[in-house]
Amino acid sequence: MKKMFLLATLLVFVACGNAGGGVGGASATEGEMTLTMALMTSLDALPIFMAQERGYFEDFGLTVNMYTFSAARDRDIAFQANDNIDGLVFDFVALSIYNEAGIEMVAAASSLGLASLIGADGVETFDDLPGATILISRSTAMEYIMDRSLQAANLSHDEVNIEEVPSLPTRLEMLLNGQAQAATLPEPFATIARESGLNTIATTRTLDINPFIYAFRREVVEEKNAELQAFFNGVNAAVDFMNNSPREDFIDALIDIVGFPEESRDTLILPEFVHMRVPDARHAADVLDFARSIGLLTIDLTAEDVIVDVFGQ
Repeated sequence: MKKMFLLATLLVFVACGNAGGGVGGASATEGEMTLTMALMTSLDALPIFMAQERGYFEDFGLTVNMYTFSAARDRDIAFQANDNIDGLVFDFVALSIYNEAGIEMVAAASSLGLASLIGADGVETFDDLPGATILISRSTAMEYIMDRSLQAANLSHDEVNIEEVPSLPTRLEMLLNGQAQAATLPEPFATIARESGLNTIATTRTLDINPFIYAFRREVVEEKNAELQAFFNGVNAAVDFMNNSPREDFIDALIDIVGFPEESRDTLILPEFVHMRVPDARHAADVLDFARSIGLLTIDLTAEDVIVDVFGQ
C-alpha cells in the first residue's frame, strides 16, 4: 500500500509540476561541489537558511541549491520525483516509510528537534489528559510524540480521543477555539500556542526523544563525502553565528522564513542551537520500534542500518 502511495504521489508531481517552490542558487558545473536540499520552512532548517544567507557554504567551496516547502507532502512529492535532490530535513518516522518503500535513506545528523504536546485552557499536565481529544497527524513524528507522551503519562490510546488533523494551522486553530483539549505541534506553532495562553504538557526535551534529522540518499553519503563535510561545516558556522549574535541579527529570518509571529519579536525565548552531530542510536531505535508497532515498517531495519557518521570520516 505504501509503495502504491509513493507511486501515486509521483504521478501527481508529474501532472502538477513543482508544488513547493523553485531551486535557489546556481546550476552545478563540472567539478563544482554542490548539494541540493528539500527543506521545510522550519526551525530545524533555519541554520541551513542562515548559512546560505551569510555565505558560509561558499566559504567551504560548496554550492547549496534549495527547494523550499511549507507542506511535507509537497516536499515528499518533489523528492521522490527528482533524483537530483540529495537530502532533506526529515524525521525517523518518514525515513522508515521511505525505506519500507525501497527508497534508501540514511540519517547523517540530528537537528534541533523541538516539538510539544500543547494543552488547551485547563489542560496543563498529564493528569488532565484522560478523556481529552488530542489532535495529531497520523504516521508522522507528531503521532510518535503523542504516543510517547501517553506512555510517559501511563495512559493507553483508549483513554483519550485521537483525531487526525494533518494541517498544522488548522490543528492550532482548533486548539485555540476549544475544539480539542491537546495537540502535538512543532515550532513555530507550539510557541504561537504558548504565547496565546495555552499550556505545554510535554516537549521532545522533557520526554528525552528527538525524531528529527538531516537525511540523505544512501548513495549521496557514499559518493559525496566532501560535499557533506562542507555542508555541515557551513551549518555549524551558522549555529555559532546565531548562538553568539544579538537576536536582532537573525530575528527577521525567524519571522520571515520560519513563521514565528511578528508580535513575538521581542518576547520570543530562543533555544540554543546545536552543532551537527551523529543521531543518537537510542532515539532512532525508539522511533523505528514505534513505526513497526503501527505497521509503517515491516522490513528488517535497525538504527545501525540508517545512521551514518559522516563527521568521523
